[in-house]
Amino acid sequence: MNISNPLPIAVIFIIQSVFVLYSYAVIARIIMQLNRADFYNPFAQLILKFTNPIVLPLRQKIANTGNIDSAAILVLISVTFIKLALVFFIRYGLIPGLLGLFIWCIGDIISLIITFYTYCIIIQIILSWINPGTTSAAVFVIYQMTEPLLAKFRHYIPLVAGLDISPMFALFCLQLISILFAMPIQQLGAMHV
Repeated sequence: MNISNPLPIAVIFIIQSVFVLYSYAVIARIIMQLNRADFYNPFAQLILKFTNPIVLPLRQKIANTGNIDSAAILVLISVTFIKLALVFFIRYGLIPGLLGLFIWCIGDIISLIITFYTYCIIIQIILSWINPGTTSAAVFVIYQMTEPLLAKFRHYIPLVAGLDISPMFALFCLQLISILFAMPIQQLGAMHV
């Protein structure tokens, strides 16, 4: 890629932004279903409407596995795979190898999930400081997505001077998982592309 030409960099930025935003919507859909969130919530309905055009046609062909939305998982893998292939092609002008790209894709999905949870927990923390007890549709869905994870930490971490510090430990563990698992898998995939 020619560094003096900013167009490829701008195109990569646009591709990554669009694909990552859509991936976050699919991740939210998967997590909401796993946590049995309220799908009648207006914010949840927005996520469903945004992801339905791709997920619903696949769901007719792929059955759910228990509480897991298999079609949404396939969409997440496909979207991430296409994003990485496009970025690699624009950056290097080559078609990437499938095995390396698939490994890279798995690492990227783990990283996306960790980043998604990190954003949700940070939003929840900030809202608890600024406007505790907020009952907006988006905040309620974020709470339903993060509460099962945070409840596991609260089980082991007591309140400190009346403060719930479990989100800090959750964020710490999420970043540790990113460093120990997601990044090495991404690097391994990138080496074999």
